[in-house]
Amino acid sequence: MATNITTRKPLRKLTRADLQAFPVWDWAINEEGAEGLDESTVRPTTHAAIPVDGAAQFIVSATARLRDNTTMPALVEVTVSGKQRRFAPLVVLLFDRHLDFTGVETTRVLSQYTNVANNCPVQWQLAVPLVGEKTVRTAMVGRNVILRLLGLVRRPKGERAARGALGSPG
Repeated sequence: MATNITTRKPLRKLTRADLQAFPVWDWAINEEGAEGLDESTVRPTTHAAIPVDGAAQFIVSATARLRDNTTMPALVEVTVSGKQRRFAPLVVLLFDRHLDFTGVETTRVLSQYTNVANNCPVQWQLAVPLVGEKTVRTAMVGRNVILRLLGLVRRPKGERAARGALGSPG
């Protein structure tokens, strides 16, 4: 089924084809309760750029760059509230499988898929700009403190001791 402006679907069912057809999606909040629709339902918009007036949340097509420089389709939630903008990377699409952007399972699956140990998203870039901006937003992905601690624990003892002696961050 082709995606069109009347399409409604759960966020976790968005595909690469959906994102190519419509890079900006809106939460279908006022449509909850209709048969088959719930709080996870999104709908496509005709926006060529992310609106910045008022208060709204959008699901925006993006690209994730992995540690090995592989790029993959991704989704970022953009929240606009007055002059404030918040960007929350949500998922990386491996084919049309949704992987949580910073999940431990995501690193395992992407490492297996790319044959690169500890391969995970390190940067995202929106597919479209915000209204009034000429370039698209890009940001590095902060590693979760828990994941950093797990990485430290998994390091061989000698490497941990050497890093600590040199004062290098873990």
